[in-house]
Amino acid sequence: MIQVRVSTQPTRIETSSQPATLTLSNEPAKLAITSPAAKVEISQPQGTLSIDNYPSRAAIGLKNSLDMLDEFAQYGQQAVQELTAKYVQDGNRLADITGGNSVGQLAAEHSTAPQYDITWAYVPLPDIRYQMNSPEFSVKPGQLDIQTQPSPVQGDYTPGSVDTRVTQYASISIGTAEAGNAIDIQS
Repeated sequence: MIQVRVSTQPTRIETSSQPATLTLSNEPAKLAITSPAAKVEISQPQGTLSIDNYPSRAAIGLKNSLDMLDEFAQYGQQAVQELTAKYVQDGNRLADITGGNSVGQLAAEHSTAPQYDITWAYVPLPDIRYQMNSPEFSVKPGQLDIQTQPSPVQGDYTPGSVDTRVTQYASISIGTAEAGNAIDIQS
């Protein structure tokens, strides 16, 4: 009896792979913030101070020339009137011979030193005035300056690879052989 012999050989595949790689790099981004301060300038214009001390100076006799001339004219007029009245009075006393007024008594009265009186008087205070000017403000607001420097991301990508090779191809071999009457069936 003829036997058919079949033998097969499977396909063998060998696979090797290289993984993909991704390398990312970047420098840090930069941010610069500056803020100049706000400024307020305050200036105070000078005020006006006026002092009028003429009333207090005039009270102690320090007067301007116009007032002094006016005062001297009044004193002169008053002195002339008083002296004229005194001369008239002295003349009337000398003319009256019955009253015992003599030239000696009159001379004695005129030779005595005059008696002065001290008078305490109020001296007015100086007139002081101050005119204040308002302060002036100049405002310069602050600012915010922002400067950025972005940093790009740099990437280096290497793709992966897969290498597939057939190391053994499939094959079928069929052969015949004569054998005895026995059939060998294998399951």
